[in-house]
Amino acid sequence: MKNYYEILKIPKNATAVEIRDAYLNLAKLFHPDKAKSVTNEGWVSTNDNFAFVTEAYRVLIDPARRNEYDKKLRMGIKDEGDVYVEQHFTKIFKEGISSIGKKEYKKAVEYFKACIKIKPNHAESNSFLALAIMSSGGDPNEALSYATKALEEKIDNADLYVNIALIYKSMGNEEKYKSNIKQALQWNPSNKRALMEKKKIDEASKGNIFSKIFKGGRK
Repeated sequence: MKNYYEILKIPKNATAVEIRDAYLNLAKLFHPDKAKSVTNEGWVSTNDNFAFVTEAYRVLIDPARRNEYDKKLRMGIKDEGDVYVEQHFTKIFKEGISSIGKKEYKKAVEYFKACIKIKPNHAESNSFLALAIMSSGGDPNEALSYATKALEEKIDNADLYVNIALIYKSMGNEEKYKSNIKQALQWNPSNKRALMEKKKIDEASKGNIFSKIFKGGRK
């Protein structure tokens, strides 16, 4: 098990302020942008360090997650177990994505629920669970709750905005559907799913304009 305290270079009784300060200092040091001019190997190393620092911060800054982590740390859980759990998680997450692609939404719901049992705060699992619930005819409010949680965990992932946009679209909320697609493209202008939805929005808008012109001409 990674020692998050060692990663952030803080004592085990560090306060929230100390955790935040340590994270900000290390995040600046290891941000991938710092390694743009070095070799690919150097970039990978810097990127990995940044990921570890971010992971450590997200766990230790959250009182509940920190408490659970401290328990595991005291139990001395070994890395081998973590590797197995991670492999299992990756497998069922991929199965969930595959099920969505095959439109097997109820099966996808089960896969993603299994994912969040392993990683309750995993943004992508929460988001795709939300989409699967909505697509399978489930409770819209439950779907929206998972989708919202996902964006609270990770605000820079375009796919998460596309997912919540599609949920709003299914609920008939065109305004929030469009605004979330816009957000997705702000984070990633080349996201294929967001671009596809933007195309639909533009085509619908053109159709409405032509319809108004046609109706106007018939008067």
